[in-house]
Amino acid sequence: MRVLVVEGHEVLGNGLRWLLTRVPWIERCTLAHEPQGGYDLALVDVGLGLPMCERVAATGARTALLTSRWDDVSLRTARSAGAFGVISRDLPARDLLAAVRTLARGGMPEPRTGVTGGTRFTPREREILRLVGAGLTNAEIGAEMFLAPGTVKHHMLGIYDKLGARNRAGAVHSARRLGIVADRREPFTPPAEPVRVLVADPIDVRRAGVLLALHGRPWVEACAGARTLEDARAMAERLDPQLVLAGTPDLRLPGIPTLALREDGTIEQRVEGDTGSVSPRERDVLFAFAAGATNPVIASQLGLSPNTVKQHASSIFRKLGVRNRAEAVRRADELGLLAA
Repeated sequence: MRVLVVEGHEVLGNGLRWLLTRVPWIERCTLAHEPQGGYDLALVDVGLGLPMCERVAATGARTALLTSRWDDVSLRTARSAGAFGVISRDLPARDLLAAVRTLARGGMPEPRTGVTGGTRFTPREREILRLVGAGLTNAEIGAEMFLAPGTVKHHMLGIYDKLGARNRAGAVHSARRLGIVADRREPFTPPAEPVRVLVADPIDVRRAGVLLALHGRPWVEACAGARTLEDARAMAERLDPQLVLAGTPDLRLPGIPTLALREDGTIEQRVEGDTGSVSPRERDVLFAFAAGATNPVIASQLGLSPNTVKQHASSIFRKLGVRNRAEAVRRADELGLLAA
């Protein structure tokens, strides 16, 4: 069986390719960015768009869409793009390979996720969230995405409901905490000296891709992976890591420097910036923004007048170089001002 993986993220693509080449019934697996002929199966990243799926399906390969735990893609949507199923990259390796096997045998893998009980978002909702975090208004988002402002507002109401948020600032904060929208893409700066690295990540495809990416890097003395917190603790005793790359916050190990893995497998590098100019009281207001509190609620919680809250908000916007609360929350989170 020959398999083509059309993936927009190099780390995830390499991880998936590595897993697929471990099974005896797959003769060849190729990672590509464009359609290629001569393959029996094709797995296409939904982030590349449904037209890409249509182009790949036109080569004659039996095709499935690759999704993440936050993507809401129905089997009907996949079929409209020429695909025969939907496979989540976040599934445990055994389940993911079983889904590919189902596709190979003529079945239709149903959409499901490796994260139980997770709320999922359409590609359009995720793009709107990203633009909200960039500080755009509904009208500006509509112009960017060729949507009516009323349609954007309708999508925002659905986003609030899914995130349990009361306003744009609260939605941005929740979306960033959950990893639904990516952090600002600052390039990762490797350590000056070689270090031992532990990759603690419950997502098999991403963990495999990150380990492959680390192999042979001059700043990596040794590296190992772990799927659970228990595994991470056991591996830490053997490896004595100097850096942990964590796929989820609960896999951080006390006393060991930790960086987060983004959804696409790249390493989060905190944005540098001057946080000293933000006063403790302004930081309190920022925390309230992130919680979705209104000015009267903030005033009541902090023992301030609503006008004083407005003054603090104006000062925060000026210091962070932003236009509104949603953008302020995103920027404050990037600078570590919202760290507990």
